Amino acid sequence: MNSKKYFKFLLVFGLAFICNAQSVQDSTQKSTDTGVSKYGDNFLNGHRFISNSSIKSPFIHTYLKTRLGIGKTSRLEIPVIVINGTELITLRGDLAYSTLNFEYQQAVKDWIAFSGKFDVIGRLGTDVQALLSQGVNLNIGFEFGWLLKLYRNDNMMLSGLLKLNNNSYTIIDFYGFAQGIIDSGTITPQNKIVKNTPATVAFAGLSYAYAINRMFGITASAAMGYGESAERFSEDEWISDYGVSADADLKPDYSIPLGFTLSYYGLARGKNGASIFGNPQNIFFQINYTGKNDIDLGLVFEYQWFTKESINQTINFTNIFLDIKYYF
Repeated sequence: MNSKKYFKFLLVFGLAFICNAQSVQDSTQKSTDTGVSKYGDNFLNGHRFISNSSIKSPFIHTYLKTRLGIGKTSRLEIPVIVINGTELITLRGDLAYSTLNFEYQQAVKDWIAFSGKFDVIGRLGTDVQALLSQGVNLNIGFEFGWLLKLYRNDNMMLSGLLKLNNNSYTIIDFYGFAQGIIDSGTITPQNKIVKNTPATVAFAGLSYAYAINRMFGITASAAMGYGESAERFSEDEWISDYGVSADADLKPDYSIPLGFTLSYYGLARGKNGASIFGNPQNIFFQINYTGKNDIDLGLVFEYQWFTKESINQTINFTNIFLDIKYYF
């Protein structure tokens, strides 16, 4: 797939749509009942839905969102290193994880919104043993997309989503480089210590919200995509993401400006992509301040696990994030 071709098409289409749309009133004008963008709110049946950075909300908003987080594995057991049939040493260590995310969404009309997102995710060993075995992984990603309202009533809302995701993966693989020299007896052009792989994937999916009552609500989203594999020399493959979130806001019934969210989010890559990064599964617990309708301020605790095929082991991460989302 040609990444530049997709981005050029996406940008031209988006700009043309916005320029030919009817003039949009001032997006900072607030509604009297919710205090959020006039192009929609995140209330259904008196319930305010709590934002989740991993599960796409179906509501048509104008907002700016950022996420900053860090995490770490539990003690990682790394298999015995074997050279020429001789077992040398078993390594142990930890992996550290950090993420930075910015997202802006613009409500063009009350039925459609355009968004752009930027992600930086890094993972590396915290000591020499883990660094030698697992190296350094860096992912810089850009995403552009549209959100289209399909159906809404007093209790539920359903929206369709289209997005184009481009990621640039940088992997510094010390162990693989050394093993390649041992196997071949020399340094070959294919055996590189630093590997850079761009991957572009187009997604289509749905996002859904349902208000049980003024306190409780459920949000779910799922998307299926097709595009380039993170494994550089592999064919294009399918990838999917999906998640569900249950939230509770104490403010309507108890006048306490606190909300809580319990969420699950999963990612399923094709065989080749999964062999490098696995298929991470995530559980989130989130505490939010809900005292103001034009801002979401949340502290997120995450538990993530996935199988790393190269070491035949399930890796477990614990992460903590600060989520901030401001509605215009």
